Amino acid sequence: MHIRLNYKKLGFFVSLSWSTQVQGINSDLPDGKHFLMWDFDSLECEEVFDTLKKVQQYFMLPAITVMQSSDSRHHHAYCFDGNSFERTQYILGSTPHVDPMYLKFGAIRKYFTLRITDKKIGPITKCGVIPSAVIESVNPMDANHMETYWTKRL
Repeated sequence: MHIRLNYKKLGFFVSLSWSTQVQGINSDLPDGKHFLMWDFDSLECEEVFDTLKKVQQYFMLPAITVMQSSDSRHHHAYCFDGNSFERTQYILGSTPHVDPMYLKFGAIRKYFTLRITDKKIGPITKCGVIPSAVIESVNPMDANHMETYWTKRL
């Protein structure tokens, strides 16, 4: 349900939707760097792999792990490469098909967050890994900055 009220130059908007509480992992690391995480909506797994292979080659990135985040057209990807926030934002923004709201909220907060728990519509499952000869610069155990938040159910 949506309610929108406008009075002269002021606007007020309220939206009600089904939500669920989830756990997410944040991109920021203890040393001030960020590891790479992508959020894709409305793409099949093969399209995500094709897109990320090109980005991986262009930016010379280490291995990228691709996960199906709910259904066959929603995916998350992780690359344990430490970068400044600006470079992280540049790489993610240079990636075709990344969810624009994910980029927007990350830019506002100065870190990116991806859900790692079930949204009650399907578990997160591993699709595969895009291998690379480049060595990871981040220990995955350092990437443990977690957050609990509410998100809209699909």
